[in-house]
Amino acid sequence: MDAILHIGVTKTGTTTIQRFLRENRQPLSGQGVFVPMSVMPAKPTIGQHVGLTALSSGLAGNSVRAALSLRRMFPVNGDLAITLDELRRDFVAEMRKARGHRMAILSAEGLNRLEPPEVTALHDLLSGLVGKLTVLIYLRRQDLHAVSRFSSILRMTNPDSVLFRDPPPPRHLFDELAERYAAVFGRENIMIRLFQPDKLAGGDALSDFRHVCGIEDDAAFTLPARQNEKLSARQVAFLHHMLRANDGLALPSAVRQLVLDMPDCGRTFMPARAEAEAYYRQFTEGNARIARDYFGTDGPLFDEDFSMYPQSAALDDCITLNDMAHVMVKHLNAGKKIRRGKRKQKA
Repeated sequence: MDAILHIGVTKTGTTTIQRFLRENRQPLSGQGVFVPMSVMPAKPTIGQHVGLTALSSGLAGNSVRAALSLRRMFPVNGDLAITLDELRRDFVAEMRKARGHRMAILSAEGLNRLEPPEVTALHDLLSGLVGKLTVLIYLRRQDLHAVSRFSSILRMTNPDSVLFRDPPPPRHLFDELAERYAAVFGRENIMIRLFQPDKLAGGDALSDFRHVCGIEDDAAFTLPARQNEKLSARQVAFLHHMLRANDGLALPSAVRQLVLDMPDCGRTFMPARAEAEAYYRQFTEGNARIARDYFGTDGPLFDEDFSMYPQSAALDDCITLNDMAHVMVKHLNAGKKIRRGKRKQKA
């Protein structure tokens, strides 16, 4: 049984792909494709193999990352080493039992954050369980990735509210990610796909993923809706202002939900063109290395069209005082209803 190891990156349709894998385990098995469950959270809406990240980190001695990953699967109340050992035994047993399949698919974007010793531990764990192992990486142009992430991550309880970081974060150093895995798995086993419609088979990530994995159409498939859709420009502006006013601390869930319930203003927030292009140009050399080493070309890795950005833009352009007052009044009124309910219960 061969295997495809899908490691992201984020904001390239990973959640939709993972939901597809989880929701279609049986029809996929009929095509000889095995999707492990032992390293997947029990929650039915999560299809990411976060337990594989935990095992890789734990085997390499990174107990902090291992513990954080495990908590996404189940509460860890006992000894971390014992829990990891039990998880490893379950995973190994499950993979050996599935050897009649032609292919196993493992997907976890958390794997792209592993350090070299953790990547080595991951390779050692998998190499004894499968034959040919292909590492599949989807890359999205850094500025577009940052914009998409900035929008969707504002939904989180403690988000990163900075759009273009200076210096740029490690997650956008794609050449270093590719080489970190190539050094252990071999460059010939690294498959890089570009997350842009004209480069994806079928024009979207899930269709392309199925094409790469040799997954044929099946009437029994359940096709998940697109996940983690962008917020509207109005929602992004409101949440950003609120986080800044709250010194970057998490907002109460009730306030976040009121903002998420705001009517769609019909557009998404896009920063100024010059700002986006300046951020992207920082990665010219690294992107060129990927283009040369993995695609055999001397040109740019990505389409360099920036026309989707406005000449100028500011978050303040996307929201009015009336918008903010409307949400805050709804929040205050909701609080009044709760207090009235409590008074009635006491009476």
